[in-house]
Amino acid sequence: MLPQSNLTPSRSPSERGGEIAGWLGLAALVDDVGAKNLHRLIATTGGADTAWAADRAALTRAGVSPRAAERFLELRPGINVAAIAATVEHERITLIPWGDSRYPKLLTQIPDPPICLFVRGDASLLSERAIAIVGTRKATTYGRAATEVLIPPLVRAGLAITSGLAYGIDAYTHAACLRASGRTVAVLGTGVDGASLYPPGNRSLAQQIIAQHGCLVSEFVPGTPGLPLHFPARNRIIAGLTVGCLVIEAPEDSGALITARFALDFGREVFALPGPITSTMSVGTNALLKSGATPVTAAADIIDALHLEELLPPAPKHRATAMGLPGRILEALSSAPIHVDALCEQLTIPSHELTSALTSLELDGAVRDIGSSRYIRVS
Repeated sequence: MLPQSNLTPSRSPSERGGEIAGWLGLAALVDDVGAKNLHRLIATTGGADTAWAADRAALTRAGVSPRAAERFLELRPGINVAAIAATVEHERITLIPWGDSRYPKLLTQIPDPPICLFVRGDASLLSERAIAIVGTRKATTYGRAATEVLIPPLVRAGLAITSGLAYGIDAYTHAACLRASGRTVAVLGTGVDGASLYPPGNRSLAQQIIAQHGCLVSEFVPGTPGLPLHFPARNRIIAGLTVGCLVIEAPEDSGALITARFALDFGREVFALPGPITSTMSVGTNALLKSGATPVTAAADIIDALHLEELLPPAPKHRATAMGLPGRILEALSSAPIHVDALCEQLTIPSHELTSALTSLELDGAVRDIGSSRYIRVS
């Protein structure tokens, strides 16, 4: 049974009369005033515009803490709502305020839901059944291979894939989902506008996500930088949007473990990939397993736990019975990565012939280069 938020969405978008300025101004105060205080203020005053115009007495009546009320009154005059609105329009950002019919139902069930969401891409994806897949920024070959093996069956099972667009496992997760023709949600700890996207090296990946009918989402207004306090807040949204959370790799102090803790608090399923006891990147995941997380050695472990059925048939059988050199390559490959040089030596064939055959198999989707010329078999 998922926990219910004690906050109740008030009025529909039509009843609110398009209070865009109020929502934008309030969202710009999330860092200093807090989502819970802002929710109280909106509920007490009756809407975003009246909340945005609140005086000290109204803030007190709403139960806003004295310190938060002081920050509200101090910072409000310096917030340029018109400039934020212009960026929202220019970058085609969708604003989904609390109480809107498009606001994801799962997210309403957490204790401190965002007062509004900023979305680039297909906002309807936020209401589809999704699983969070997160992990360390310092992904190992093992972790990268695991994303390649686990994600395609999850996509075929009808799950959207949600992660945080960080370097490492998050980025590999989004990319693997796109290669599997899946739809993916990237939750940001910055604004979703192009100038704010963090990390900068993943901006191209963000564009691919949008182009392939995924979306970027944040509770922070456009122009918000990636401050340290934003990422735990981002992690609660990742957990809140999803029915379960899989941690691929995580050292002892990984932010991915924060996402897993939020998932536990919210009543979501928590999964972890077992890892080598000698790897610092698996200390966190192995600790999750000791604490009762469901071990995942195949996508079926997640599909069974979530009571899903694969919507698409398994990979074509002809790959497993390919003849000649392609067949020999497929027999030699598994989910464990192998370097092309080692494969060449094992098969005792010229390197140019192997490279050509691997390229053909990769185009067919039967094998994958997971980086540094290391290959795995996809099916």
